[in-house]
Amino acid sequence: MDSAGLSAARLARRRAGARYAIDEVDDFLDECVATLRSWEEGRPGRLSAESVVLAQFTDVPLTGEGYDADAVDELLDAVADRLRAYAGPSAAASSAPLPGDRPRWLVLGIRGIGVLAVVATAAMIAMRMLGKS
Repeated sequence: MDSAGLSAARLARRRAGARYAIDEVDDFLDECVATLRSWEEGRPGRLSAESVVLAQFTDVPLTGEGYDADAVDELLDAVADRLRAYAGPSAAASSAPLPGDRPRWLVLGIRGIGVLAVVATAAMIAMRMLGKS
């Protein structure tokens, strides 16, 4: 993935499922393009592979339109791979996530579990109110 390829990339928009805020993603992708362009010109870029992998975006509300989260994550993984290649083997070792860092897919999974817990609790309360516990 080079800067031209990233600039030309078009992400799918969705109204259902996991979605990221369009403006936030677009702003971050602009930073990624600038970083890749810097490396292509022989200068280190502003972003590291680690910062790209750990980037987080606001989830879109239930009725809103956003970029498909999986498509964004795949694109950012390709950007991170290119940044690792530019930075070389010493940066690959230093870009390993720290123990407290969580990848995007894990954060989304934790949020999903939280939503399920709220739904299950609401169902239990409703059943008790109806006398069916």
